[in-house]
Amino acid sequence: MAHSKLDKEIENFIEKNWKMLLGIGAVAFVWFSKEKILTELMKLVPTVVGVFRGFALLILLGIVIRIVLHGIYLYLEKKRYRYVLFIPHIDDEVTPDKLGQMIRHVHGSGRKPLERLLKGRDWYRMTMYRPEGENERVRFYVGGPEDKIKQ
Repeated sequence: MAHSKLDKEIENFIEKNWKMLLGIGAVAFVWFSKEKILTELMKLVPTVVGVFRGFALLILLGIVIRIVLHGIYLYLEKKRYRYVLFIPHIDDEVTPDKLGQMIRHVHGSGRKPLERLLKGRDWYRMTMYRPEGENERVRFYVGGPEDKIKQ
């Protein structure tokens, strides 16, 4: 099969620039058949709008349910929350480093993953309070869920 020089040059051009030619062909197809494409799309628009509206309502309903459940869990957690006085022994040297280590230990004991997904993270607080008076010492209170705080 004898190919002419022009045929070989055309084949080489197509092999080198096939992506560009494919894009030009797609644009030309859309340009010349745009009326037919638009009429077909206009037939599908009500269906697509209905599907998107349904998805949006489902997502919105899920968000509302999640917010309501979260509010209920917050209310119940606040109801079960309590503070316990934590008194260090007089011989213990309470340093800021040891105090920070204790806070990290308290925060490290948490809920299981599924329970955390449903209820959220545990709320632990450490509060330092010094009553008025010269002889009063600093008091430490640890707050958390009632079932997680042991005396």
